[in-house]
Amino acid sequence: MEPGRFEKIEDPLKLFAPSPSTSDSYSANMDRLFADDEKRSGSEEKVEESEKSASATPPREKSVIYHTGTAFWKNPAASVSKNVGYVLSEKKSEQQVCLVIYDKEKTVLTKCCIDDVQFKISYDDLSVSISVDEPVTLAFIDEQSLKRFLLHTLIHSSTHQCFILSEGSGDREIGPDTSILYDRFVHKIDDNALRLPEIFKNFKTKLTTEKLENNVVYRWLRGLKKGCLIYAKKEEGEVHEILVNKVKNSSIELDQIPPEEIPDVVVPEIPSQEPESCAIAQDSIAPTPTPRTTSSLIPPDLRNTLHQIVGIELDRVEMRLNAKLEQLRIDMNSRLDQQFALLQQVLDAKNNKSSE
Repeated sequence: MEPGRFEKIEDPLKLFAPSPSTSDSYSANMDRLFADDEKRSGSEEKVEESEKSASATPPREKSVIYHTGTAFWKNPAASVSKNVGYVLSEKKSEQQVCLVIYDKEKTVLTKCCIDDVQFKISYDDLSVSISVDEPVTLAFIDEQSLKRFLLHTLIHSSTHQCFILSEGSGDREIGPDTSILYDRFVHKIDDNALRLPEIFKNFKTKLTTEKLENNVVYRWLRGLKKGCLIYAKKEEGEVHEILVNKVKNSSIELDQIPPEEIPDVVVPEIPSQEPESCAIAQDSIAPTPTPRTTSSLIPPDLRNTLHQIVGIELDRVEMRLNAKLEQLRIDMNSRLDQQFALLQQVLDAKNNKSSE
């Protein structure tokens, strides 16, 4: 347009009308504003719903784990065996301890309540058979693993009171009027962990019918033999391990005989040397005095006690000799191994020189 000249405007209202771009951006802003409000209200509703669902759903209860370990799992029915892990745990709401056996993929193979099953122990094979729907066997790596499993199971069980690991051997059974020499190990639990046992060696006791019926530990020994090993629950959280070393017939100990029960030893009277006492009637013959042996002077109960003491001392001497012989054998084997290693080094050196 040239200076000084005016342009003709066809529609003057167009000067005051908003541009298309301005109106479009305004409507877009309004739409976005309402959309944000809708999203915000929708998210608030979702949060409220999630909070309601979380409040309606109770929190998942955690199990208390008492003992875990690994073993070799066998299922005789299916002819399957594999390495597994196991756990003894309890949910306080259920108030029962469960044994869960699982494989390396965390697949549960067996789950049972320890109060509802029976455990058959094979101490020689270090295994435990469990009577579930399909009986299974847990074979342990060593003796300590087996003992820890049995101790935790017995402590946390409410129905099992005793596990017999070994019935022993020999001719004499434990019963009334027998005396036993045994070792006692007291196992206790502290904060779901086993403490070191209290050890009591060479305990002696005389068993009576009353003890075998009423004592919570001794009653499980009836019918067992020398060398038997049991776990017996005495009270809550306490298990006694009993290893019987000797079984003998009961006899009165020397220090237990009251003075009035000790028989008097009768000393034969020496005949008087007076002449009138030496006169012998013509029609009678004086009986020949028989010498009294030493055994006739000792009462039977005292003889049995002496035999028992001598037998115990001989057994102790035998144990010491066996220990010494075992130590001597170990020393000789170690020396032979050293000599063999030295000889092998000499032979190797000689072969190297000959090859050069």
